[in-house]
Amino acid sequence: MTASINITQSDIQTVTRGFLLSILDQPIEVIASQANRVPEPLAQDFIVMTPLNRVRQSTNTDFWDETINTNTILNSASPMTVGIQLDVHGPKSADNIQKIATLWRDFAACDFFTASGLDMQPLYTSDPMQVPFVNAEEQYELRWMLDAYLEANIIVGVNQPFADTLYVNIETPIDAIT
Repeated sequence: MTASINITQSDIQTVTRGFLLSILDQPIEVIASQANRVPEPLAQDFIVMTPLNRVRQSTNTDFWDETINTNTILNSASPMTVGIQLDVHGPKSADNIQKIATLWRDFAACDFFTASGLDMQPLYTSDPMQVPFVNAEEQYELRWMLDAYLEANIIVGVNQPFADTLYVNIETPIDAIT
């Protein structure tokens, strides 16, 4: 049995990154966290995205894939609230975090996520907070942080085995049964 998924973690981070790049002044880098032995970006201003959690919004909804003539894939839809921590570094970090916190709850973000073609939408953010950061050179850097939440309607499809032909073979004739 194989399973497919319609929205991956990579999809979520790619669309979120695209949105951030669309609203913030350049040059700015937006990178994924939790990569070993990777130095800070060269740009003064940058954002680090860290996946936080996935919270189920409801029980699964199952339905057959109507796009396939044989209907052999059973889909399980699972609406999730997905959290991403955004660490905003640099001299413009306070202004950048304010733009993110404001526009994440605006039509600008909704329209951007809709244009991605994926079934997800921004929901809300935590309040921004200033959190000191000590870099590899043991120097303090400006860093603001918030948690951004979005809804992703994740669908996992599973192939289902079916018998489309039945062969009946009678071993004993009916007349021979007494």
